[in-house]
Order: sequence, then structure tokens, then C-alpha cells
Amino acid sequence: MLQQGSGEHVTTATRNQRRVALSLALVFLYLAVSACTQREEQIVRGGSVGSFYSLSLPDLSGASVAFQSYQGKILVIEFFASWCGPCKETVPAIQAVHRQFGSRQDVAVIGVSLDAESSRDAVKIFAQRHGVTFPVFLDAGQIRQFTGVYMVPTTLIIDRKGAVHVRLSGAQKKLKERIAREVDELLK
Repeated sequence: MLQQGSGEHVTTATRNQRRVALSLALVFLYLAVSACTQREEQIVRGGSVGSFYSLSLPDLSGASVAFQSYQGKILVIEFFASWCGPCKETVPAIQAVHRQFGSRQDVAVIGVSLDAESSRDAVKIFAQRHGVTFPVFLDAGQIRQFTGVYMVPTTLIIDRKGAVHVRLSGAQKKLKERIAREVDELLK
């Protein structure tokens, strides 16, 4: 009889562990979905990226690249994640911007994945699937400290002086056209 009671206790404990695990999984899922927003037309002008140009981040090959090489250029930065649904729409628009301005010496288009560095292969697959030819970097949190970007997708357009010209958060209608218009304005 004592064994039967302890067996029931183990079964109850196992059920409780499963409930806790399920609850934690649901909380994680909620946080992941809320970080990947589909809100449209969230636009902020102004701001600074601080000492952003002093950073070095790994690219998809693992090489560390100094962001100092982007100083003095108009910089379009797309923050994305391989697991983000709306990013599947914004990254191709950023690729189109890269095709339009990529040959210019005074404009650079880059991507920053908020995936963990251990997810390098997932980011590579995502980039290949979406025809990405612009440089992509993996951020372990460094760049977010300077830019304040914690939500994907987010696009920053930085002027030649290092000031944030515009921040576009969430899935944007006509993103390519909007970015091209903002970059053209900065080129004047």
C-alpha cells in the first residue's frame, strides 16, 4: 500500500513538471511572438547610435568586421531574425534597396541578425532562401546597446554624421520605396 501511494506521488509530480514545462514554453512562445511584431508604420525620427562605429561583429563566415568602415556613409541597417515571420517580407525589400544603392561608395546596406551566434547556420539558410547579398552580421547584444533595437523587423537609416535619420519598426508597407526616398533625401 505504501508503494502504491508513492507511485501515485511520482505520477502527480511528473504531471506537475509537465504543467510547469508547458507553462514556461507558452511564456517563451508569447515573448518570441511579441518581439517579432507585425505592427505597421511605427516610425521614429532622430536619435543617435553612440559609439556604434567602435564595434566589431562576426559576419556569417565567422570573421569579425569592424563597423568603423561604415563611418561617414549613409547606412541602412535591417535588424531581423531567422524565426521572424514579418522579416521574411522585409528582408527582400532590403535586398532590393541594396541592389539600388549597392554600387554607391557613400551608401551601405547591412543586416544584423538578432539570432544567437550559435544559430549561424539558421541565419545562413534564411539569407540564402531570401537571396541576400548584403553583409549580414550576428549580434550577441552589443549593437542593441547602442541602437536600442530589440524588436524585429526594424530598419535604421543612419546619416553620414552617425545620427539616426529614421527608425522603421514592424512590417512596413512599401518598405523599399520608403527607404529609397529617405536615402535619396540624405544624398541631396
